[in-house]
Amino acid sequence: MHLRTEVITVDDGLPQGLVHTMLQDRQGFLWMGTKDGLARYDGYHFMVFRNDAADSSSICGNRVNTLFEDRDGLIWAGNEMGCVSAYDPRTGRARSYDSPPTLLLRQDSIGRAWMISSTGKVLVLDRRSGSRAFRPAKDLFAAWPGIENAVDLEVEDNGRIWIADVQALWCLAPEADDLRVVSRQDLPSCTDPIDEPISFNLIPDPRHKRYLLAACDDLLQVRWSDGKLASIAKPGASPIRWGHLLDAKGRLWCWLFDRQLVRMDTATGAVEWVELDVQANDPLLAHLGQRPVLVDRQGNVWLGSAGYGAFRVQASAERFHVREPMGYLVSNDPEGRYLITAQDFHALDGPDPWTAPMRTRIDALRASRYLLDGGEVDRLGRLWLNVSIQDAGRNLIHVVDRDGEVLPVPLGDRSCQQILSVRDGLLMVCASSGPLAEVDELLLIDPLDRQVRKRFPVPRLLVTDDYRPIGSSTIAPDGTIWMGTVAGLFALDPRTGAWRSWVKGPEGTGQLPGDMVLATCLDPAAPDRYLWIGMEGQGLARLDQRSGELKRWTTENGLPNNVVYAIVPDDAGMLWMSTNRGLCRFDPRTGAMRVFTKEHGLPGNEFNRYSAARSRNGTMYFGGIDGTVSFDPAVFAADTVPSSTLITRLRLMNKVVSYRSDPELLPTPISQARELVLPYDTRMITFDLASTDHTAPALNEFRYQLEGLDTTWVESGTAHEATYTNLDPGHYTFRVQSRNSAGVWDRQGAALTLIITPPWWGTWWFRSLIVLIVAGLLYAFYRYRLAKALEVARVRDRIARDLHDEIGSTLSSVALYSEVALREGGANGNSGTLELIGESTSQMMESMNDIVWAVNSKNDDLLHVARRMKAFAARLTEAAGIALDFHFDEALAERPLSMMQRKNLYLVFKEAVNNAVKHSGAARITVRFFQEQGEYVLQVEDDGSGFEEAGLVIAADNGRGNGLGNMRTRANEMKGRIHLDPVPGNGTRVELRFDP
Repeated sequence: MHLRTEVITVDDGLPQGLVHTMLQDRQGFLWMGTKDGLARYDGYHFMVFRNDAADSSSICGNRVNTLFEDRDGLIWAGNEMGCVSAYDPRTGRARSYDSPPTLLLRQDSIGRAWMISSTGKVLVLDRRSGSRAFRPAKDLFAAWPGIENAVDLEVEDNGRIWIADVQALWCLAPEADDLRVVSRQDLPSCTDPIDEPISFNLIPDPRHKRYLLAACDDLLQVRWSDGKLASIAKPGASPIRWGHLLDAKGRLWCWLFDRQLVRMDTATGAVEWVELDVQANDPLLAHLGQRPVLVDRQGNVWLGSAGYGAFRVQASAERFHVREPMGYLVSNDPEGRYLITAQDFHALDGPDPWTAPMRTRIDALRASRYLLDGGEVDRLGRLWLNVSIQDAGRNLIHVVDRDGEVLPVPLGDRSCQQILSVRDGLLMVCASSGPLAEVDELLLIDPLDRQVRKRFPVPRLLVTDDYRPIGSSTIAPDGTIWMGTVAGLFALDPRTGAWRSWVKGPEGTGQLPGDMVLATCLDPAAPDRYLWIGMEGQGLARLDQRSGELKRWTTENGLPNNVVYAIVPDDAGMLWMSTNRGLCRFDPRTGAMRVFTKEHGLPGNEFNRYSAARSRNGTMYFGGIDGTVSFDPAVFAADTVPSSTLITRLRLMNKVVSYRSDPELLPTPISQARELVLPYDTRMITFDLASTDHTAPALNEFRYQLEGLDTTWVESGTAHEATYTNLDPGHYTFRVQSRNSAGVWDRQGAALTLIITPPWWGTWWFRSLIVLIVAGLLYAFYRYRLAKALEVARVRDRIARDLHDEIGSTLSSVALYSEVALREGGANGNSGTLELIGESTSQMMESMNDIVWAVNSKNDDLLHVARRMKAFAARLTEAAGIALDFHFDEALAERPLSMMQRKNLYLVFKEAVNNAVKHSGAARITVRFFQEQGEYVLQVEDDGSGFEEAGLVIAADNGRGNGLGNMRTRANEMKGRIHLDPVPGNGTRVELRFDP
């Protein structure tokens, strides 16, 4: 068995080529013990741990020859020069213990570490007691049975300890601080070719709850249930030197004395020889006696070597079986019984169906001047061969029966270019005229009498210089024959002879993007509706047979290549397509794709046209440049388990940051970190990513998102790093998911909280200080404005008092004196003058009272304005014998007005009321003050005679007008507007509107 094998050497970062031992930890990292340190591998990079004399937390020695992971996740590394280190991946620190050179390490059920030394001694370390050294088991346990030449040790799930020495198999049971010997069973004697004793080692088989032991010509088992040792097989091979491990399929990998690797069926003892197909330039790397040391979680087998690196045998590659190249033509009969090539016929499953005379006839035709160019098998088991005669330029049909006789098929002057199987056992022949390779009609032939039943002229000439005229044919449930040809897609109804065609046309017209159709396939779930089409250079298309709608998939949608040679459905409804870049499995329900390439075990990535077949049992065959590959598609349906995603390295400005050298930035290993705090001047941050699927790391894909910056996932493909630059200070969460080589996404992924600290001027305390300072300044400014406002109010009040006390009292005296003079001097004829003085003085006093009232800050609210307005209106209307209705919205009582607003509002009101009293002849005056649509509204309305607005006198200062001009001026000062609604004979309404 040739197995695809990759080699990992020092060129890939391995510190040294001699790999003694390996393990895969619970995170998914691979650990390798070498002679130059302990190496951790993530599929892309190595991290090497070595002894550092100045660092007590480093491992104690570099020559690591045994590894073990305990229940707490510690990695125990034994050293062939003596000492053992227990490395904690969570802290990145190791603790070392004294010991002799090690051979093996294990842990028992109560946490004690057990070791077999290179001399076969059994030693124990009990960390519970604080011990820093391994002690001989005989010094710790009184009942120790005296085992001195141990070669292997395993701990059963129930705590029992099994030890194999060169002569016997021991079973021990821990009891308190001692041991009890459960059993001792002799092992068969076994020696190598020079009579040196060969020991049996214990190979755990948890699936069957047993241990296996293999050496020389015997395979033994000891079941955990009864502890009985028994022989179960006698391998039929050269003597076994060492049994190593069980792979994922339960096969035992062994190393023979001649340094040959074999795999053994543990049920039968059947041996399969293993040849490593090493993907490297040096062919000698396949014959170096590699020793299997690990089976990873994907089932890959890893082998160590004596100086040439680590070797990975890809488990998934065995799903593909490769045959030698069979030419460009590979197809099968409708029943899936025969694999048909251009040169020969093979049974896909079961015995060869061809008789000896048939084989003889085929060989004779091949040896003569005839060239075989494929064919078909009829329902009688006869071969219909498309035969071309050399130098004749014409193709004939030869029917070879079971007796080897060649039966003629009368085609007249027609030449056969291709033979197809159609429904009801009939055959379809692509016919052309004479030597020209131009198919102009299809002939429907009944193979029973070899006569043409129907002829169908093709709607478009099929030119066949380099290609088969019909690359693929598919029969729909309604009998329609769908044909992918060199001239487009054709559909023929054989009952009526009607054709439909799809040829190259503009996008959006329902036509094809190209004429060369290589593959056709009915949709597995809806064969009566959808047809899948593979094209040369135009990718994949789905045709809706009802609506004619065409939908395409290309490399932009995930196809590996836009040349689709063949489409074959499997039993699960998936479509398998061959391309120039591997095989593609396509889910027609979701559009999901999975691509298989040489990295997965294919012989090559480039396939051929007309080279696809499926047998009755579901096995698929695809022919390519490097051979024909066969596989069972059902085995890939089990690939549903995701692989964990890891963040493996941190780089700042492209420099690797290590928890060992940069603990202030990275206190723990990045794979264990949950939070990362970086300064604001970190300009570029790079995270290295990995998937724990080590099958083909180059095929693993990633997507990531930095929450707080990215709104969607960033699809990075196979690039295994994520870089961010110039991040603003703040809290972010970095998330990453990976898709393994099986195409399964790890939806949980890995996450890391990222905190970018702000500069000192961007810290919370600095911002808080700025807020406090600004708040203090604003408060001080407020206090200043308040003090000024209070000062202005005091000045207004003082002015009001002074006006009232000084000027008001003087005017009152003047008015009084005028009145006295009027009484005393009326007889002298001066009464008119004195009356004017008195009237003017009264008006001045009233105006002064208005000014004093307006200046006084106690009158700043609307309630005081309303009261003064009502008092003024009541005095005038009462004197004139006019009824007054005064309406004020009490909800506005406490609303403030500025001094200017109060003055202008009051004066507009006075003017309106004065006009109504003096000029309207009204019997009633109505005053309203309310708020409407955010504006204050004053309405003064009377039921008098009204007037014509055009005849109004604007000037009020001369005492002859009604003051309308003044009212508008005062309204403008308030940023308001005056509206008059005069109706002769029906009264007048004055309305003032202004903003608060």
